Amino acid sequence: MLKSVVALLLFCFTCSVINESCLGVLYPNDPLQNSVNLINGHSSETTRDYLVYNYASYLSYDGEKIYIVPEGGRQGTYVNLGTAVEIMNQYNIQDFPSINMYTTLRIDPNTNQYVIGKNYNDVVAIDTPNFPSLASGASFKPEKNDIYLIKGTNTNFTAKLLILDHSEEKLIIRWTIIEHSGDTENNFCTITSESKTYSLIELNGERKKNFNHNNHHDESSSESSSALWITLIVFGVIFIIILLICQIVFLASVGFAYKNTDIFTSQPINN
Repeated sequence: MLKSVVALLLFCFTCSVINESCLGVLYPNDPLQNSVNLINGHSSETTRDYLVYNYASYLSYDGEKIYIVPEGGRQGTYVNLGTAVEIMNQYNIQDFPSINMYTTLRIDPNTNQYVIGKNYNDVVAIDTPNFPSLASGASFKPEKNDIYLIKGTNTNFTAKLLILDHSEEKLIIRWTIIEHSGDTENNFCTITSESKTYSLIELNGERKKNFNHNNHHDESSSESSSALWITLIVFGVIFIIILLICQIVFLASVGFAYKNTDIFTSQPINN
């Protein structure tokens, strides 16, 4: 019983924590959610005097094309590596889950080459991506399940991008920053080898907080924190009540056994 309760509490705690994940949806017809800052996952749109202004946009979507660093005279470029299966076939990778092609794609700090996982222990260097020259207005039509490498100036970033789904109404993407020369204090989307467990809650609406304006983001974080504490308190109370019930049942059973055991029954002493 106790183990089950503890497991339930741990499960609820895990599900209450929302990771800052590099997963998002862009809506071309939404004035406040059609572009994204790839560094921190926030929306690139802000409002002032009822007007919408672009704010540090790294990626935007118009229902047909993805635009790289579309504002401020910045320049971008990209290369399409293909789907995970196509990458595996190209480098003769076998007996290794294809989902690892995106997660293991990175720059080896020792060789400065792009590598991907060959198996659970080794990596293989891939061909040096043939990036076109940096240019203003760089854009491309997304292909579902394809993995892209994109670059942009100003902060001189490189990111990997996975197209999960797209239509005229929305674009669903996962991305990770591979290189970035700017401030990394609020960089939630940097590639890392650290273990991390992702909650499926992020797939059901909670991820939208990443695309709110900073003030809204802070409010969402505060609300999420409050909800977490309320959840913990509620389940803590339930846990205590269950422990008390178990203790009462235990004491009652001991008392019953005591009353019906002959060895504890008073007997006269016969000399």
